Amino acid sequence: MNTRNQSHSHTSRRPPIMSITNFIFGLTITFLTVGSVDAQMHDNSFGTGGVSKLNVNDGGLDQLVDMTVASDGSIYVLGYTFAGSNQNIVVARYQTNGQLDATFGGFGPMMPGTVVVDIYGKDIPGAIRVLDDGKILVGCYVQDRGVTLLRLEELGHNDVTFGADHSGVVHIETPFPTV
Repeated sequence: MNTRNQSHSHTSRRPPIMSITNFIFGLTITFLTVGSVDAQMHDNSFGTGGVSKLNVNDGGLDQLVDMTVASDGSIYVLGYTFAGSNQNIVVARYQTNGQLDATFGGFGPMMPGTVVVDIYGKDIPGAIRVLDDGKILVGCYVQDRGVTLLRLEELGHNDVTFGADHSGVVHIETPFPTV
């Protein structure tokens, strides 16, 4: 997990501790200041009281899987949400202060700062990385398709330059046959 110092009040430039907490009805990320690791003090300049929460699917099940911090300090969070019988990938981008970045995603009914991607049926996210050019790479497993890469543009749209069919999705491995 990549980290970057979020606290400007300390003279040392050690990275904060990032804690990922899953709640049944939402995703929560917490930044803790490094000054006193044993005390686990929250960085109150992040989110609300050091905690930032995201509820993608009201009344549904959301889960957080991975997160990374880009070179500009933006925080990218990867998870999934259930929509009916589908399990969809969720990518959210936060500013360094713990607020959702309104310039990212927000397509259709989604709130600004988030992108929900339905590749096919049950999509199981695994890892997220931000590339040097700002594009976002998500590794996942897709039901009946196998190991898959999803690449998003910097603002959250599928990267149409990625993949033979210009969908932003590349299936790397076919799934195991069912018996």
